[in-house]
Amino acid sequence: ASREYAQQHGLPSGLQQLTTTPVVTAAVVGRQLRLRAYRGGEREDVILEPTLISEHFPFLRKAILAGLGVGIVPAYVVQDAIAGGEVVTTLDEYRLSIFGTSMYLLYMPDRHQIRAVRTCIDFLLEKARSLG
Repeated sequence: ASREYAQQHGLPSGLQQLTTTPVVTAAVVGRQLRLRAYRGGEREDVILEPTLISEHFPFLRKAILAGLGVGIVPAYVVQDAIAGGEVVTTLDEYRLSIFGTSMYLLYMPDRHQIRAVRTCIDFLLEKARSLG
């Protein structure tokens, strides 16, 4: 959340508090937003009703910086704002997951893949494997 939002409203200290906090995030249209949180060996699930939903991360970043609520976005979206002190974090002891851990690579099927496509696929697979 923005530093100003945190000073005015406070930050949630537990997952259940997110159900009554204005949340800014991306979501799948037509599905409930289930936030899965891991801490140590434990897992918790919370159903959220975000205040603001968008698939456009630059828009979500602006909304967070404007103090519209607590953002649940990938770290890279606000990493520089965190480093600069504009954004503060909470629930840092949790590893949060909204969309799960699956990753999909979609491409048009073709009998003859060009070398660039095959090289890209091989590179992405190697990187994913190395990250575990």
